[in-house]
Amino acid sequence: MGERLTIGFGDAAAGLHGVAIAGLGTLVAAGGQLLRTGEPAIRERDGITHLAGERLDVSLEPLGAPGELGAAARVWLCRARGTVDTEPFDGLGTITRAADTGAAALDRTVNAWFHPGLAFALAAARPHGADGHGDEQLAALVFRDEPPVAAPVAQPRLSTTYGADGSIVHCGIELWESEESEFAERIGGETVAHGELAGPGGALTRIALMSFHRDGAAGSGHYELTAAASA
Repeated sequence: MGERLTIGFGDAAAGLHGVAIAGLGTLVAAGGQLLRTGEPAIRERDGITHLAGERLDVSLEPLGAPGELGAAARVWLCRARGTVDTEPFDGLGTITRAADTGAAALDRTVNAWFHPGLAFALAAARPHGADGHGDEQLAALVFRDEPPVAAPVAQPRLSTTYGADGSIVHCGIELWESEESEFAERIGGETVAHGELAGPGGALTRIALMSFHRDGAAGSGHYELTAAASA
């Protein structure tokens, strides 16, 4: 069993969105333009994760303890800052460490960050042999307060609109945070730029770098969709 390390970062005010997957590569959108920056060097020191590579220099510092996203992933909400194409930014991000069990035919993950006291993470896994979305296993976290505290969401829902080429165009997230919740937390996201990263064994990860909105507030984040080679 291996581990998949995904590092997302963004600054909604600066129009910056990025994601790096260890061993696969990095995609960054700046000013609506997609930048392929190759695979950066990733190192950790004194609790800070640093990405260094062509056209980017980014540091992520956890703002609090991680949350458990389902049974196989841990997510840290982070302060993210650095430079992309020499332009400075100061925003948010997440570090996700997930066990790569190979048990799912399709994995989808979404991260959305609004401010240091409010962020969301969602994962959906479709087992091999499943008929469709109804058989997916969903889990979600909400990070609230400063320092942020992660709490599981009782009933998460994820809907996605795809383009003719299979790219992710829009997503809608509905989160009933507890069984007693009277109202759902609703978040919408639109793709700013998208790309693909090829993984081992022929697995393909589609990535949408996204702008999110919630009650008039703007956020940044990303949506990943990984299909197993045999799916």
